[in-house]
Amino acid sequence: MIGDNATLKAQVRDSYATAASLEIYRKRVDNGLRTWEATLVRQYFPTVGRVLTVGCGAGRETFALEQLGYEVVGIDISLPLLRIARELRIQRRHCSTFYLVDGETLPFANEVFDVVTLWAQMLDNVPSGSERLALMREVRRVLRIGGVATYSAHDDERTRPAVDPQTVLSADFPQRGDFIIYERREGAARYSHLFTYEELTQLSHDAGFAESSIHHTSDLGEAWDNVFVGLCRK
Repeated sequence: MIGDNATLKAQVRDSYATAASLEIYRKRVDNGLRTWEATLVRQYFPTVGRVLTVGCGAGRETFALEQLGYEVVGIDISLPLLRIARELRIQRRHCSTFYLVDGETLPFANEVFDVVTLWAQMLDNVPSGSERLALMREVRRVLRIGGVATYSAHDDERTRPAVDPQTVLSADFPQRGDFIIYERREGAARYSHLFTYEELTQLSHDAGFAESSIHHTSDLGEAWDNVFVGLCRK
């Protein structure tokens, strides 16, 4: 089950294309913003602006932010999920646009977004520290000066004890925090990386952000506390 980055990326992409996954993410679209996401928007987003949602899936965050008045663009590596988002866009007469990306480069000019979100713990699914750094540098590139990038990622210390050992196909290889887990609900094996506070702090620094801070979801009103929420400013 373990392979190079390209193999792991293909595995992640395929895991979001199972019938069970597509049904789950279609249903989640109507859930709107999570409590912690809504808190972030109120406290840190500009009142208006252009937002890029990285790892948009079927469009939950994208459509919710559009309804708050933002101009939103969604990108994802999963074409089946984007097909759902585009279908709902037409059905519901949304204005958001959606693009298929390779997960490494962003097809946008420099400094064109006020906010970039990497929510739903999508950073967990990016294989290797070098690819995560490349993505965060791209995020910084497309942000306007003073713009905000925000991400969520699983906290290794708080998440690891809750992982069911029977679902773990590989653990801490090739790096500590690297897992391949069989997601029973979605019927697929998926690469996932669990993060430390220091790792995320270093990632923001190496990507070139002027300032950054890290919270837990519970700090932002959420009931669960095992997910980091980062804020980076260009």
